[in-house]
Amino acid sequence: VVTYHVQQEAGAVSTFDRLPLEVRLGNAIVSYLQYLGKTFWPTDLAVFYPHTGDALSMTSVIVAGLALGGITTFVLHRIKRSPYLAVGWFWYLGTLVPVLGIVQVGAQAMADRYMYLPMVGLTIMLGWLAVDLAARPLGRRIVGVAFVVAVVSMTAVSMKQVGYWYNTATLFQHAVDVTERNWVAHYNVGLIYAKEGRLEEAVEHYTRTIEFAPRFTPVYYELGSVLQRMGKHEEAIPYFRISIERDSAFAKAQVDLGVSLVHVGKVEDALRHFEAAYRFSRWYGEPHRMVGMVLVERGEYDEAMKYFRRALDASPQDSLLRSEVQRLQGLMNKRDKTTIKTQ
Repeated sequence: VVTYHVQQEAGAVSTFDRLPLEVRLGNAIVSYLQYLGKTFWPTDLAVFYPHTGDALSMTSVIVAGLALGGITTFVLHRIKRSPYLAVGWFWYLGTLVPVLGIVQVGAQAMADRYMYLPMVGLTIMLGWLAVDLAARPLGRRIVGVAFVVAVVSMTAVSMKQVGYWYNTATLFQHAVDVTERNWVAHYNVGLIYAKEGRLEEAVEHYTRTIEFAPRFTPVYYELGSVLQRMGKHEEAIPYFRISIERDSAFAKAQVDLGVSLVHVGKVEDALRHFEAAYRFSRWYGEPHRMVGMVLVERGEYDEAMKYFRRALDASPQDSLLRSEVQRLQGLMNKRDKTTIKTQ
């Protein structure tokens, strides 16, 4: 209830228009079986599992439903002889209900962290089953061998899985490798590659993010920024425009769009975006600096100085900006001397 309330206030609860009830139920049924499988063999775990929406196949839902129905029938059949099976199984089924996505919070189909409490039910089933088996002839040996094999094999698998958490890059790259259409993983890998200067690879991952999640706004700005760094201003401009269409008050996108427009010769259009950036974020000095630079190129030094001084008011500690002001002052002094000589 608390999670629902908080996430609804933040706008993270999906409506039934975006994810119909039948899609949510299908994902819930498949997730039950996937959680079960990953508990007993923890491989291909991912930091984020993207919701497939209506792309989930009906075959997967039917197979998972039959498997769950079969297990439920078995534990009910054994409820008098082995009541712990029913206790553990219904614990597992019940404690997963709040996080199965019937009320969808976030964009994930499932999450490994949701298994902390449901795994207690599975442990109840295994623990009491071991006791029952140990009471039979040769049961202790069977249980002992099974325990050793399970500990050794699952320790090895778990150690490998923990290795993927070495850093952010390995974590999200692994998520890309073991899941499909994982836009969150692609986006984060793109951010890492962009930071490392691997721009071509960053573009590839950002492009995949847009392919899988076209409504995810931040990726458009990031892709435009990388293309701008590569000198591909014509290609960057459409992505900046999309970012601004979705968030006109995004001052940095306004500035970067203006920069690319200057490079392609659309100076007047660029000035409009620099001015817009100032209107939406008056504390942000970059729009003034960019307007000043455009005016310097035009030879309008006095007007340019006004914008540079406004930029300094917003960013008084910016040493680069101060050097640009000094350079402009030098140009203005040289111009004034030339004017006096001419007179």
